[in-house]
Amino acid sequence: MNEKDEEIIVTSKKRSIKLKLTIFSLVFILGFGAYLYFWYQSTNQIRLESLALIEKVSNLEEIKKNINSENLRCKDYIVKKEGEFAGFEYCKQFINWSDPILSTK
Repeated sequence: MNEKDEEIIVTSKKRSIKLKLTIFSLVFILGFGAYLYFWYQSTNQIRLESLALIEKVSNLEEIKKNINSENLRCKDYIVKKEGEFAGFEYCKQFINWSDPILSTK
């Protein structure tokens, strides 16, 4: 073997290592990119679900406020002892129904 052949072998090995390193880097970057993409998709889905739950909770709070105001109105109606019997019965049943709901937190 002469010096020229040894130089070709060394150059060939350097190219082979450089090619393998480039391929490994590309595969790593693609894999990491895919991981980040799917992580973002799942995180975005969780964020949307949490926003929907927050909206439901705020709606439930609004409903609870309305129930409380109707409960107070009915208690006031019963205390005054004036009005129709149907209204009195409605308020009595509404208070019986709403008191357990309003007592839970």
